[in-house]
Amino acid sequence: MEGAVTLGIAMFIIAGITVYLIGTMIRSIQREKETKLRLWKNFGLSLGFCGLFLISWLAHGIAEWQVYTDEQRTHNEPVELGDFAGQFSQSTLENWQSEFLQLFSFTVMAAVLIHKGSAESKDGSDRVEEALKRIEDHLGTALAREDAKAVNQNSAVHVVPDNAQGWALQEESTYEPAGYYDTQEEAIAAGRGLAGKKSLTLVIHSDDGTVRDKVGESRG
Repeated sequence: MEGAVTLGIAMFIIAGITVYLIGTMIRSIQREKETKLRLWKNFGLSLGFCGLFLISWLAHGIAEWQVYTDEQRTHNEPVELGDFAGQFSQSTLENWQSEFLQLFSFTVMAAVLIHKGSAESKDGSDRVEEALKRIEDHLGTALAREDAKAVNQNSAVHVVPDNAQGWALQEESTYEPAGYYDTQEEAIAAGRGLAGKKSLTLVIHSDDGTVRDKVGESRG
């Protein structure tokens, strides 16, 4: 009875961690998909790693089962599913424990220590911001946003060109784009939905970053 309780606790911990991580990813995607972003294009990194995790975990279970059954037959012991579940849970928690400890150590050390030239160390944020500023200046997106703000001082959603992704949907009140789209038509359609939902003006830019049209405000 005691062994069953211990096994149940271990399985509950494993299931809880898995559900929490996957659930957090799904909630994050649902919040970001308010503008109908393309699922794989915008969230492929998380989905890819989640898929690799589940596939590798399944492969680990298959390999663990083979090792377990071989050992039981070698010692003329019965093959019990409960015993295998306990062994598999133990190996899973051992791997997760070491990985979480590694991640925790990296997070703490990177927050307080500096290794010059490393993007992960404490001084990396300033260098990243400088790099992003240079990229924005080079692509003209920063100029496009400033031009849009000069035309329309009210809060707005902008459809702006992005050389890396095609077209971006950018709110003035946020730094990160609301989404990336292959065509301007897709960005405009998503922008209309977002602007209508938040009662904002939709500002549409041309390929060169200049304002082409405004939707949602009276024109003088």
